[in-house]
Amino acid sequence: ATLAKKYSDDKSSAKMGGDFGWLTAKLPSGFYAFENAMYTLKKGEVSELLRTPLGWHIIKVMDKRHARGKIKVAHILKRTDKANPTIAKKEIDRIYAELANGADFADLAAKNSDDDKTAKKGGELAPFGIKVYEGSFEEASFALATNGDYSRPIKTKIGYHIIKRIEKIGLEDYPQFEAKSLASLKKDSRYETQKERVVEEIKLNARYKLNKNTFDNFVKKQTPEIYTYKWKVTNITDDVLFTYGGKKEYMLSDFTTYLRSNTRMRLRYDKKDPIAESVEKMLNEYVKETTLKYEQSNLEKRHPEYKSLMREYEEGILLFEASKQEVWDKASKDTLGLYLYYEENKTDYMWLPRADVAKYTVETESAKKAKDVYKCAKKKNDKKLLNKFNKKDTILTSEIVKIERASKAQSGMEWIEGARSEFSYDEKNGLATFKKILKIYQPTIKTLEESRGFVIADYQDQLEKEWVKRLNTKYDVKLNKDVVNQLKK
Repeated sequence: ATLAKKYSDDKSSAKMGGDFGWLTAKLPSGFYAFENAMYTLKKGEVSELLRTPLGWHIIKVMDKRHARGKIKVAHILKRTDKANPTIAKKEIDRIYAELANGADFADLAAKNSDDDKTAKKGGELAPFGIKVYEGSFEEASFALATNGDYSRPIKTKIGYHIIKRIEKIGLEDYPQFEAKSLASLKKDSRYETQKERVVEEIKLNARYKLNKNTFDNFVKKQTPEIYTYKWKVTNITDDVLFTYGGKKEYMLSDFTTYLRSNTRMRLRYDKKDPIAESVEKMLNEYVKETTLKYEQSNLEKRHPEYKSLMREYEEGILLFEASKQEVWDKASKDTLGLYLYYEENKTDYMWLPRADVAKYTVETESAKKAKDVYKCAKKKNDKKLLNKFNKKDTILTSEIVKIERASKAQSGMEWIEGARSEFSYDEKNGLATFKKILKIYQPTIKTLEESRGFVIADYQDQLEKEWVKRLNTKYDVKLNKDVVNQLKK
């Protein structure tokens, strides 16, 4: 604390011995080293030197706690008048007393709060987390235990507040947090840091080696023109620039082609920077790109499980394409073959016993009249029933549908012509509904159009069996029983 007060350039925290308050991830881009240290260090431990866009830091972890999430509160504010600071305190105490006697918080905020932006909204603030408001305000807000609780008057730099908790917003579920954070993380410096770490690991495993003489000779021939779009490659010997594993070679001409096709990258560099330093950075970018490509091309060699996965994927695509040509497309496009298959097997596609069913709806406020309709439906056919009860007003409607025996639609009715479902009347809405079996049909063969989906599926099964049979005839399949037995274990 003494050293922070004496040497820190952060004047706001230096006054408090370097105390920066509570922090939580994620910190702004460029502060990954700072963030990583504050989570890695234990309570009381001091970091080594850390570099951020602001400069160099040494941090000490004073304490740790669980993340607080966010909270939504309302507040009543009485601003302090420097000329007479006691007035605000008296006013806030008066308002607190009214609250204690049962007054409505929102009404008091509207009438008394000096926060013009929130007063008309009952004092409500937008949800906030840590380090948004002054520490005393934040602590008092998060200390409220349940929704509806309010604090005693608390003091901040601008005046006195009474705070009411509206809602505690917990931490997001990890999948939600991950989905929301991925896009921003890819734009953050930590993404590049991790990428560079991966690249260095790949280079080490791939035995990356730079031909320094070739590179140095190339750099010596460069002029400030390399920072412009006019730059051209002249007077170079096309030697090997770097290698991977002593086998994969990248020539100097590969690098110069990269530089020519990335003019915008070259233009970004400051002409005042030393040419050797800038070209080395350009080389690093090129090496990073080629390293990742080299790793991709060698994934199957370095990772057997990936090789197996890719083989499974490739074979799956081949099987899909072969099945598509030999079975699926043929079944849907071979109309003659489909028709012949249906004709040979059409007794497999039978309708179950079916019936025409009338679904009646009666709209009337008279339960007795609705009951009369239901009784008459026992003897009268559909047409006569509609004519009888729709002479003045249309109170009865019907819809004829086909149902299968033992289906859910038959529920509550015997399987005989004239059978009715139970009567149901909704007194509140003046509606009665019931069903009646008009005519029963015996099982019949479905037409090809009525059974097309089932016929195609069965035709595909037959085509697949015939295809597999042809393959077995053409290729001699031998089973390695030892391997099979190993799989059983």
